[in-house]
Amino acid sequence: SLNSTETIGAILHESSGLEQSWTLDKLGDFTYKKFSSCKQIKYQRRQVPIWLFRTIIKCIRIILPSQLKKKIDTLDYFLPYLDTSQNFTSKKTDAWMIELDTKKPSINQFIEPIIQRYLSRIN
Repeated sequence: SLNSTETIGAILHESSGLEQSWTLDKLGDFTYKKFSSCKQIKYQRRQVPIWLFRTIIKCIRIILPSQLKKKIDTLDYFLPYLDTSQNFTSKKTDAWMIELDTKKPSINQFIEPIIQRYLSRIN
């Protein structure tokens, strides 16, 4: 945004928006299929209720070193997002990008290369 006087100081929202975003279930299905094909990973998909995940974290936290406890404590800021439906839009940014004859890539264009690169590094 620094290359354009119109966007200096502007906040550009790069979220996929409602039309292109994936649900956690869809992302879970996608990653399950990709990870299942990896020889090094024995991947079994299990959905853990958030309340159970929080309980496990609290129990494990007791035995963790203080440096790791600080990192675990940051989960309190992110876990509430899993309890509710989160929708982020980027209409202003999208409109600005249309004016520049450009657009954000869809998740379909970048999620597979990201997962493939990760898997190639552990194979």
